Amino acid sequence: MNYNLQHLIKFNLIGLMLVLPLIGNAGILDSLQTQVKTLRDTAKIDAYNELSYQAKNTDIETSLCYADTALQLSKQKSYLRGIGNAYINIGNYYRILGDNEKARGCYKWAYIQHKNSGNIKGISSALNCIASTYVIEANFNRALKYFILSLDYAQKIKDRRGVAITLNNIGVINLELKNFGKALEYYEEAYNTFKELEDKTSMAETLNNIGNIYHTQGLRTEALRYYSQSLEMNRLLGNSKGESFVLNNIGLVYFENKEYNKSLKYYIQTLTINEKLGDKQSNTITYINIAECYYFSSMYFAAKKYALLGLQMATEQGDKISQSKAYGVLSRIYDKLGEYKLALESYKNHVAFEDSLYNENVRQQLEDIDSKFQAEKIENERLMAQINNQNLQQSANNGLSLATIAGVTLALLGVIVLGFYFFRRKS
Repeated sequence: MNYNLQHLIKFNLIGLMLVLPLIGNAGILDSLQTQVKTLRDTAKIDAYNELSYQAKNTDIETSLCYADTALQLSKQKSYLRGIGNAYINIGNYYRILGDNEKARGCYKWAYIQHKNSGNIKGISSALNCIASTYVIEANFNRALKYFILSLDYAQKIKDRRGVAITLNNIGVINLELKNFGKALEYYEEAYNTFKELEDKTSMAETLNNIGNIYHTQGLRTEALRYYSQSLEMNRLLGNSKGESFVLNNIGLVYFENKEYNKSLKYYIQTLTINEKLGDKQSNTITYINIAECYYFSSMYFAAKKYALLGLQMATEQGDKISQSKAYGVLSRIYDKLGEYKLALESYKNHVAFEDSLYNENVRQQLEDIDSKFQAEKIENERLMAQINNQNLQQSANNGLSLATIAGVTLALLGVIVLGFYFFRRKS
């Protein structure tokens, strides 16, 4: 079975994107490249870090160069926040290349820098990134631990975007564990916040994730509707990585409709973008999906080639989810080729990985998070109702006060008129 791609959203490091909310990724890069020439000191460092963050979806080598520049300038100025953000960007580089261990090392070092500088937003961002590396390894217990910590920090400083990012990412775990209703609830909450903040990149990513929920439940028409919206938005933003994710998922819809040639067309587009970006993690998934297409087209040797490529890359990256999928495909391919011993070994490995992906303790933690989330929603609704009632009462009181003043004023006028009348009669 082919499988889809979903976004774990990470933080915008310094928020410059919010200053320019209506222009695409290319526009942001052009604007920042112009600004960085005139900026000085920490503002220049922040701009280089933001350039690195924005470039990661289009050119990861350029992204790394910007991060290196920010890191060196930060060290010269002993600017801990700049050092922390640079290490998050360098971590993103390694994560895209599929080196999960190096990525996590960078994120942890970023956490230390932000902790030492007291930068709460940076701490939350680093924790979120650390969590994402554990999701790749299907270590959901540890991922949730870091997501919860990230959420707590974001809530402390009332960082709405930070909270929305983490809710989206907890939604990803819910979807992996097939808690569809909860996943949708978290995604929709995140999407509404991103929309209010005009964060179009995160909106596009969350639309893709919502599409995944419907897709996983077999509601392909609804899934395509969300994927199409996400694809259009990513293309307008110039977000190649986001475009690659959605193309893969559209290819999966056609695969499930048994339109294998059309499906391959989308997967090849995905592969081309991933190779240009150097995105080994996404390529791992695309290789396995291509293997599935060839398998159902009865092209078993071609299927074997791509499945083994996917397994090799998944093993190198410690990506347990992809390893499980690759072994599942290989077991069926080997069976068709008459290599029964390898078929059995692959099937056993597939089952072993599948069993390790689910943990009852994770479900309990998710339920605890959901209870907290629901309690906060109820409390917010109660407070809003209370505020509205107070406003209505105040308006009523104001209306009553005005009526009283008007009545007293009219009474006084009446007394004055009568007094004047009697005064005229006497005179």
